Amino acid sequence: MRGDGVPPPVALSNAEAVQLARSVEVRSRPDLSDELLRRQSAAADRVPVGVTDLIDLRPAYWRRVHPVPFSPEQQARLERGRTLHAEFARAVARPDHREVRVERDGIVGRIDLWESDPTEVKSSEAVVPAGRLVADRPQYVEQLAMYCALTDRPRGRLVFLVPSAAGDASAPPGVAAADLEFGALAPIWREMQERARRLRAAWDAHDPTDLPRCPWYGRGCELQAAGVCDCTGLEPPTPGVIGEQVTRAEDRPDAAVGFRHALDELRSGGPDGSPLTFRELLYPRRAYFEWLRPEERPPSPPPDPGREGRRRSAWNALHAGPSGELSRRPSHAPFPMEMVDCFRDGPVLLRSSRSGRPPGTEELPRDQPQYFLELGFRAAAVDHPTAYLVVDYERLPAAEDPLRVYEIRFQDLELLSRWGRERAAALRSAKARHDPMGLPPCPGWMVDRCPYRSDCRCGGSAPAGAGRLQR
Repeated sequence: MRGDGVPPPVALSNAEAVQLARSVEVRSRPDLSDELLRRQSAAADRVPVGVTDLIDLRPAYWRRVHPVPFSPEQQARLERGRTLHAEFARAVARPDHREVRVERDGIVGRIDLWESDPTEVKSSEAVVPAGRLVADRPQYVEQLAMYCALTDRPRGRLVFLVPSAAGDASAPPGVAAADLEFGALAPIWREMQERARRLRAAWDAHDPTDLPRCPWYGRGCELQAAGVCDCTGLEPPTPGVIGEQVTRAEDRPDAAVGFRHALDELRSGGPDGSPLTFRELLYPRRAYFEWLRPEERPPSPPPDPGREGRRRSAWNALHAGPSGELSRRPSHAPFPMEMVDCFRDGPVLLRSSRSGRPPGTEELPRDQPQYFLELGFRAAAVDHPTAYLVVDYERLPAAEDPLRVYEIRFQDLELLSRWGRERAAALRSAKARHDPMGLPPCPGWMVDRCPYRSDCRCGGSAPAGAGRLQR
């Protein structure tokens, strides 16, 4: 730190990029590449279906067939909800009890909190009394019921987080809780299997005709507004089988008080500006401006169905291995309180590349330093020197296998931990001083279309090689 109290710039300079490249060992793993390709082929006729897809079948169909980008307002609302969820989870649960992935017979759920009974957390504009949940929030009830069926637990909990009416992110949210009990899980599971069958059939046939009525028709549906879906609003409704299994619904003000106390304790020190995600550590200058001027955050680009399908297929192949091969581990300070996806105990990163020629193992760290910086941060966060990089090379000839797996060994985790501490401290300082100039510049491909480029001064100062990075 300089004498004036301002932290020095911590950009990945040319010297640091060379240092990073020299501190890693990269080994091609064709055996793992072949294994993932075999899993993809075996699972080609068994598309995994998420619990959230089973709640609203028609929107789930169109999200995969013809996805529509979120508007800036929707994106901002989603980000606020994610931030609030992450804060709540940090306050009330251990890292290994957050965002727990559960799979059964091709149906996948990610439970917000799971220790004994599943807990689903919802950001909501208002609290719904327990006695009105089945009538007023049937989707919430169905999602919780499906998690109970997946985990074979007859009880679950819904938690409502109500943001401040003034829109002040620093103001504490309202908290409410309700417990639900389901008389029988077998009918819920049968309904889940039937919905998964119908959705898979619609995807295979490219025809949603057999899917039930969309609950969002005429209620601000982005798919309808974009002219994508062909809903009429006259389709048969979704059967109410799941809601019929609710035998008890009870408000739990005592649990809400405990949650509120935990949130207050977490916030007692005030916002510290610590990064919430690894992306903020990778691109802290962009994170600073998104924090300072969230209203200027650009909407998400239109999803590419082809790329999304390839990514899902590769990710499903990773998940298709033996129990425990893919896991999620909590990271430790100074890294974000974000769960780290691990393959065989080492962090794993899945990326797509449009390069027509996969680089050699010696070229990879030099050509794609951000891959290694992100993996390195995650390896330091879970204190595991071995990591895995999975790259889908989309433009390879059909005769060549597109998936390549690389085993990465980091020889100096302390170096990466120090860089992580420096970046986290610099982001905190930048927010406190309202001055981002001590933060690492963004790579060139981010600068070109960045809404903040006139103020951030990243242009022309990106680290060497950054313009070649694959997003």
